[in-house]
Amino acid sequence: MKTSTGYIMAVMLLVVIIMGCVSEGHSGEKEAPQTQPNWVILGQGGGGALVEAVTHPTDSNIVWVVTDLTGIFKSTDGGLTYTRKGGQVERSEMFFEWMRGMGHELVYDPSDPNIMYWAVDGGIYTTPGLYKSTDGGDNWFKIPGSPDLAPGAIVVDHNGVIYGIKHKNLYVSTDKGLTWQKKPDVPTYYNGDDYDWRRRLRVFIYVTLDNKVIIGDRYPGTGIFITGDGGNSWQQLLKDYQIMDVAASPVDPGLIMALEHDGRIFRSANGGQDFKTVAVVSNSHYYMGQWPAYYGGIAINAQNHVMAMGRWEVGFSEDAGLTFKIKNNLQTKWDTGGNPFPSRQDREGLFKCTKLTASPASGRWYVVDGHIVKMSYDNGESWIGRYKGIDILCVYTPPVVDEANPDVIHLGMGDNGHFYSKDGGQSWQTSETRMRNVDGLAQDPTNPKVWYKMYGRNTLSGMVFKSTDGGVTWEKRGRIPMPAFGNRSEKDPSFYSGWIGWLRVDPSNPQRIYATHRASDGLYMSEDGGWNFKRVLELVRPWQLEVSDKGTVFICTWDSTGLYRSKDHGQSFEIIHPGRVNDFAVHPNNDDIVYANVGSFAHAWASARVLTKYERNRRHVDEGKGKLYKTVDGGKNWRLLGDYDGFALYIEPNYPNVMLMSTRDGGQGIMRSSDGGESWISIHGNHQNYHPRGFIYGGVPGRVYTWNHNIERLDNIHIDSLFVPVKHK
Repeated sequence: MKTSTGYIMAVMLLVVIIMGCVSEGHSGEKEAPQTQPNWVILGQGGGGALVEAVTHPTDSNIVWVVTDLTGIFKSTDGGLTYTRKGGQVERSEMFFEWMRGMGHELVYDPSDPNIMYWAVDGGIYTTPGLYKSTDGGDNWFKIPGSPDLAPGAIVVDHNGVIYGIKHKNLYVSTDKGLTWQKKPDVPTYYNGDDYDWRRRLRVFIYVTLDNKVIIGDRYPGTGIFITGDGGNSWQQLLKDYQIMDVAASPVDPGLIMALEHDGRIFRSANGGQDFKTVAVVSNSHYYMGQWPAYYGGIAINAQNHVMAMGRWEVGFSEDAGLTFKIKNNLQTKWDTGGNPFPSRQDREGLFKCTKLTASPASGRWYVVDGHIVKMSYDNGESWIGRYKGIDILCVYTPPVVDEANPDVIHLGMGDNGHFYSKDGGQSWQTSETRMRNVDGLAQDPTNPKVWYKMYGRNTLSGMVFKSTDGGVTWEKRGRIPMPAFGNRSEKDPSFYSGWIGWLRVDPSNPQRIYATHRASDGLYMSEDGGWNFKRVLELVRPWQLEVSDKGTVFICTWDSTGLYRSKDHGQSFEIIHPGRVNDFAVHPNNDDIVYANVGSFAHAWASARVLTKYERNRRHVDEGKGKLYKTVDGGKNWRLLGDYDGFALYIEPNYPNVMLMSTRDGGQGIMRSSDGGESWISIHGNHQNYHPRGFIYGGVPGRVYTWNHNIERLDNIHIDSLFVPVKHK
């Protein structure tokens, strides 16, 4: 068959046009999605204190834990392991310091278990509101026009009606949160005007099977209150008693149980019309302002079995609360599951109870006590600790990797002291014999066996200790002055600052030690190995402290301004950047090359929380996005690299063109630069925290750790091909 010349030319022209379009649009190649980094989550760390366990109405494998600092954690294996699920909300709501959570602020809709509600607090809200999930808690969105119910308590009745109590107001929605009614004058003692963030855990709310709402505030002599008409009227029950917890039967609308402060157990079989004392468990442990709050707890499961946990005893009833079998902590089996914190408490820690929960879909019972989840499969005869993924030991100060062995990691914990791992964070040991705040750690770079730690927020505040055996045993050295915490009010700026300290040993002279603390009044220096300290720089709540290999000292502070530098070993300081420097990074080979993130918000840590009343930590002073600057001449000139709203900065010491940065307030999470900060891409991947406070070198080229309540590790950050967009045909 013959083909005309005109036809051939037309086809060739069409091919050229198509190829030209492809070439002009994409160069003949497509860009694949960026490789997602795999951050490895390591203990210790997680979220502060555990305040509640929430079980799925029908799926016994799903358990949630609410924490007071980093949101919510979900288990899909019945409470054995947990994964953080609050990052999405953290990113959207500009959370920086923490995501406060308290009891009764995370609930299921019993009419549709795919629906959950979460009242979360602690950030600089763009707008107040209640969060909702329609896929079982995997994704969250804020309900438009919903009230701000944190700090407070929420519950959903069996028809899907939402009740939220905050201060003395009750908020009610009958349409899944679309519209709300406000009903004032709720008869509780607590009004919330003082914003005692620990006190707000006092408020509790429950619903009976026939949709009566019960509230209480755990104050002496107030009892509890019940309404059967949606909050229009209230009846006071158990007047003159301090009720610590209540349980409503999931199968019997008339059965209500209550636990009194001194351990008395009350029972009502007629919906609260009258109560009778049926047993007593030793409780009497909670006191005003205690944290974590060990209220004790009471719960009822789907078989109408009742459990009550006091301070030293647990009571269990198989006959709907008519009679109880009481056991003390010596008669009950207790396996800590390897968690090092309750192991130090021995059997004392068994019956510490902030919240007791019964799974309606199984025979399991769950207790949270601030530090661990305790589970029982046999109605309280034995208990085992579970904590994988919620190793709640607050990492407020930077971890330190042993310079002689990268598998050895040391951590200073808020409330729990010094921990160390010899296997890269897989298991942990502690050198503490009691609860302590270790707010600063440092290793002598010239002698890896020598370590220093600094205590904070206790009777040994500011005391420095030295170890010569790698952190196993310690001896007391000197002390930097710090204000006493006991007599300060919430209005004192340093009240909230007693968790972060910095220790550094001068590589050029290991007898020279620098120490500072967020609750101290400046930078202190010792020139005799930590025996005596003198103040060398007056500052208001210092933040970041670094000492270069040459002995150059750098320090910044958030509550005043400026990045300070000393080139004469702390004898004198100069301001090399006058702005509000949130964080900085010094080139590992050149002290004159410095990067600084100059912030835009005054809310970091406690800076804005010294305002009065409960809204004070929501003060949001928007000065535009934070900016990244660079100097190559020791601060004489600074060049703007971009407005990334960045916070923590890091330079890979072996590949100084590779940098990491965390971004704040809804940013892109963790970002990476391979050209010395000129350009950046997000490498956040599966990292659980959008606002890590810092990065530390992992002892191996390309290995880095982040820290903020927990720690996470990423390897090979120096390999560009793992992070740049990958092109393929």
